[in-house]
This record gives sequence, C-alpha cells and structure tokens, in this order.
Amino acid sequence: MSFGVESVSPEVLRKVGRRPTPEAQHRLIINHCRTRGIATAGFYVLGFPHDDWASIAATIDFAIDLGSTAAQFKLLTPYPGTPLWKQLAPRVYEKDWERFDGFTPTFDHPNLTAREMKFLLGAAYTRFYMRPSWLADWTRVNRPALRSALRRMDVPVARRHAQRELSTMRRTVTC
Repeated sequence: MSFGVESVSPEVLRKVGRRPTPEAQHRLIINHCRTRGIATAGFYVLGFPHDDWASIAATIDFAIDLGSTAAQFKLLTPYPGTPLWKQLAPRVYEKDWERFDGFTPTFDHPNLTAREMKFLLGAAYTRFYMRPSWLADWTRVNRPALRSALRRMDVPVARRHAQRELSTMRRTVTC
C-alpha cells in the first residue's frame, strides 16, 4: 500500500492542487496495515518555495515518526503545463528535460542552494533508512523488548549522522 504524505500546510497543498489528508488518518492507515503485515510507503516532496533547512528537517522527522515501511523522497520539480510550472517558470534554469527526475534541482530555490537541496535529499534517505528501528520494521521484528531496544539505538545513530552532516555541510539536519 502506498499513499502521499504531506507535512506542509494545507494552504500550500491547495495551491499545488492537492487535498490535505489529516495526519491522524495517515497514522491510522499505517498502524492498521502494520498489524496485518502489509507494507506501506510514504512519498515526500522536498523543496517547496516556502521550504527552508528547518522545514525539510521537520519533514524528515515526520517521515521517521510516521513509521511507514518505506519512504521515497523527491525534490519539487515543476513540469511544463502544470500550475507549478506557471508559478516557477521564471526560476527554472535547467534546460535538459532528462534532469527533471525529482532528484536534480531544476529551479532557483528562494531559500536553498542546489547543493543544499541535493544534500538534504541525501540526508532524508540516510536518516530514514539507516536506523536500527527501520531494520526492525522491515524484517517485521515483533518482540516488544527487542523493538524497544532497537528504537533506543536510533538516538546514537542519529547523533552520528548529524556529526557527519555537520562536517559535510557545516549545518546539520536536526532530526
């Protein structure tokens, strides 16, 4: 099962043509699926024009806290003929259509450089998938004591990622 997850404001979602789903509904669906052994996937878009370092870090936190089996993170990419294209066309610098892939920055973001956006996208994948508790979820560990111990191990692992990020970008994703 998969569904789109949005951690941006309802106003922003309406501007890009999306109807917001309440967070409680996301959690209910994921928990319901988990109890029945059904894998779930959350999809996250990073780099809306209002986004900054902190809001993307909050989206990563939300993805981890939500606890889907898998997650896919993409950079906001305006495609011709869409309302988003009309809004961002003056900022689009990329001319090679093959680079409009969701992993490559294609427009001048008002708050983040292309390097920062690529870094944050990589940090999202690292933070989501390089956690002991994710491995427990993926392998369907059901023993409460073991799951609890693995969740506690997430904290030092997150600290290590933050240190590595700090040395790489001189700013850390605080999630």
